[in-house]
Amino acid sequence: MCESGVAHGRTAGLSRLSPCPRVNFGKLDLVRWWIVLLVGCGYHPQIASLDGDAPASDSATDSPPTFTACTLASSAEPVAATPAFIGGTGGQPRADATCTADELPVGLWFHVSENEIPDHADQVAMVDLHLRCGRITRGTDGVFTTTPQERFDSPGGMGGNCSAYVPTTEIAEVTCSSGRVIVGIEGNRLDDTLYNSVVLRCAAVDASGAITADVVALPVAGTGANSNQPMSASCATGTAVASFQIKSGCGHDQLAPRCAPVGCN
Repeated sequence: MCESGVAHGRTAGLSRLSPCPRVNFGKLDLVRWWIVLLVGCGYHPQIASLDGDAPASDSATDSPPTFTACTLASSAEPVAATPAFIGGTGGQPRADATCTADELPVGLWFHVSENEIPDHADQVAMVDLHLRCGRITRGTDGVFTTTPQERFDSPGGMGGNCSAYVPTTEIAEVTCSSGRVIVGIEGNRLDDTLYNSVVLRCAAVDASGAITADVVALPVAGTGANSNQPMSASCATGTAVASFQIKSGCGHDQLAPRCAPVGCN
């Protein structure tokens, strides 16, 4: 133990305590000692490094990416699927089933004959076709959401004697889940023409707007479950159904997807 002077309360005969050596504190040393004292009291300052760079905060986290809001739409002229259609070559060409420029087809349903058609494999036929359009938009979180829009109707019952095709029953609409696009259809040809047993094929879209390989099949309930002549028509990789070409008479003979690449506008 050292002391700089004579100990208080000591008698004159006692020797002096050894003197303390002088300690020279620079300004930086004093700052560091104060910080040590403050930290001991629970204070945790953010100290800049000596080279001037600020330290990273312990609470800093990576922020999720932010996307520009946009609408998914066809970016080129549509072309035929492969194979080109389901059904046969009967009937007459009708107006294409299309949506507006900022929409895409997202669902289908039909009026179906209640009776089996005697000269067409004794199976029910699709008489009227209904197409649902949808606006598919991306939020700033990168998630695509579908908002259903108008419907397009293509009636049958046009031809010679169509008595076997009536009455009809309107079945429930089947639509791709939100953010998905139609990339193909499946069905069954009755004999030489007409179709039934319809299935939609819907693909997910990633945050960039690209069509993925995540595809689900959605049977259109009420269109039958026949498989004597199964058919399918699929869009090329990276494209989606932009419209349908139609042939019909008393019933719907042919449904031909027209496919196009899509982009986020």
